[in-house]
Amino acid sequence: VLVRAQTVRWRLTIGASKPEQLWGMVHVTDAEVDAYLQNGFVPPNYLPTQLVNSLKDYWHEATLLERNIRRRIEATPESVTLRLGRLASVCNLSNHQRDVILVCLLPELDGRYRRLFGYLQDDVSRINPTVELLLQILFPIFGDLEVGRSCFESESPLIKQHLIAVSGDDSLPMSSVRVDPHVADYLLGSD
Repeated sequence: VLVRAQTVRWRLTIGASKPEQLWGMVHVTDAEVDAYLQNGFVPPNYLPTQLVNSLKDYWHEATLLERNIRRRIEATPESVTLRLGRLASVCNLSNHQRDVILVCLLPELDGRYRRLFGYLQDDVSRINPTVELLLQILFPIFGDLEVGRSCFESESPLIKQHLIAVSGDDSLPMSSVRVDPHVADYLLGSD
């Protein structure tokens, strides 16, 4: 649901001025440049009220789904090992860090997400989300940019315990993130 919200966000912002035939290509149009120049600087975690209003139903649905999942987890017998919960417990992950792993796991579960992440990054060669895309998808959960960026600091359990790999020589926002293959295997049922 949060990825759907990000898709709507992309279409209402970057996609609004980009010709459809150029989506997924590393190409900035004159219309995009004009739109950037016509608007003032805003902090990365700021969303205009109109955009928030367009996304709030998705965020509300995500909150309802989270509550339902939490209830189902609480109702699960203790004899059943829930792998994500065990990983989060053993590695001392916050809910935010757990959510980063879940979003990064999506391309492992369904190939459509590899294409969708390329679309959302306007670069079809990027099949894994960047830090920036992760922060945008998880925006309603993080709320605060610093909380989100802290998931990728060297002392974060995600990095320190090699649960995810942040790659690239780019700045942090443009660095690709993927779940370590052993972690993905474990979460998908392999021992």
